[in-house]
Amino acid sequence: MYFYDRDNLISQPKELYEYIIRRLNTDYELSYLELVEPLADLSGHPHLAQNVLEYYGSFYDGLLMTNGNYNREEAIELVEYGKADLVSFARLFLANPDLPKRFKQNTPLNEPNQKTFYGGGAEGYTDYPFLGEKEEEVKIEAE
Repeated sequence: MYFYDRDNLISQPKELYEYIIRRLNTDYELSYLELVEPLADLSGHPHLAQNVLEYYGSFYDGLLMTNGNYNREEAIELVEYGKADLVSFARLFLANPDLPKRFKQNTPLNEPNQKTFYGGGAEGYTDYPFLGEKEEEVKIEAE
């Protein structure tokens, strides 16, 4: 992962983002700030924050949202321990159109099929079954 300022590699991205986040506190009235955890291994990049929420979260004074491939239990723990106010989900919502209901009932989740992401069709976006539906029923309706 590289950070550019139009023509040059930013040599101190942590310091830059800390500055930006602190300015968001004072200069803007944001509803919230969402910090997204990296999906790749950053251990070979010591100049980057390995844990975005842990590193940058303390610099923001407002409502803090995070996203980072969290599961139900991790999300509950983040909110309960005050590390974040909100947790958002992307892939899990694609595969589980009734995700809040599944979380509330603590029921099994559909697994996202990454091969269908950004594919341009209905497959992978509108063909995942709701809780109690059979996969075959959903495929027939989507056709």
